[in-house]
Amino acid sequence: MPNLLQKLKGLFFAVLLLALLQSQIVPIEAATISENKVKEIVQRADILAPEYRKQVNVSLNNDLVSISAYRYPKASQRDCKIDTILLAKEIMAAYPNDVTRIKAVYWDTFDTNMGWEIEVNSAEVKAFALGAVSKDELLKSISLTPKTNLSAKQDIINAYTNSPDLTKIQVLKGPYESDRIILITKICDLKKRAAESKVQELDMTPYLQRFALIERAVKANRPSQLIRKRIDNLVTEVSQAIVYYNKRIAIINSMPNSTNKNVRPVTALSPGEKDWQYLIKKYPSLSPNKSGQEFERRNTISKKIMQLAESGNNIDELVQQFQLIEQSSLSGNNKLLEMRISNLERHLGLLSFPAAR
Repeated sequence: MPNLLQKLKGLFFAVLLLALLQSQIVPIEAATISENKVKEIVQRADILAPEYRKQVNVSLNNDLVSISAYRYPKASQRDCKIDTILLAKEIMAAYPNDVTRIKAVYWDTFDTNMGWEIEVNSAEVKAFALGAVSKDELLKSISLTPKTNLSAKQDIINAYTNSPDLTKIQVLKGPYESDRIILITKICDLKKRAAESKVQELDMTPYLQRFALIERAVKANRPSQLIRKRIDNLVTEVSQAIVYYNKRIAIINSMPNSTNKNVRPVTALSPGEKDWQYLIKKYPSLSPNKSGQEFERRNTISKKIMQLAESGNNIDELVQQFQLIEQSSLSGNNKLLEMRISNLERHLGLLSFPAAR
């Protein structure tokens, strides 16, 4: 009798195992793929954080499924890669003949202009399922690309950068309103100080662009921590620039008749080509290689670091990062180069405005 019971249990588990295997093979959705159906799979799967599943966006382009979702604040790059693999497994199991690639972008919940883009293909998923590659090997083979999205903000940016009179700019009602009033006042003061210093005219666009992003964040009811961080960062940079121009004014005023026209504008934030050549000789480690990739962006980064050095900042760590970028520009590894450039651009406040996501 015990032997019979054991045989029946063994038969039961064999049937159960067969049923589970069949459930993995048979697509769980209808044959016709659609964005809504894929979105339902993503939302139903216990993969993304529950509070972010309803905000997922899905788009289809031939064999590619693109997913846009917010990233759980504590999720690491490794976590996001694992989530993408699991999502790919679910979607490809439902539509094995329609989907061969999954691209997921995980946007930062505190700064929605920044995200991580990860792409997985069916060959990678199958290789892992068959045991041809280990989990660690698979994760290392999958690339993660930093992604930015600022062009959607261009309307409000243009409103500020095209303003003929900065003193008439009014801040929006919302968090840190008084601090933002002080900030725009400082930006106006910076423009005035730059003009008084008799240095080449200062381009105010980068400062106004960043102020516009702060106002846009207020308008969009973004987290107060994000707004506070952006305000503090811009206040620091504007204040440093004002200190520099005040020093320039003091030098000019200390000269006979205060009309000396031979003051070298070496540290101007927008110096001419001759002055850049002077700085390159002064900081040879910041000379960009003209034969490498992304020369214009590397050249802009080089100039920004030299400006910081001339303002009395320690640039040792920035020079090290720049040298890594220079190495990558000649290596042919474009993904690594883009990651290093984007990270340093973000750190220096030199974000570009790519196409909207």
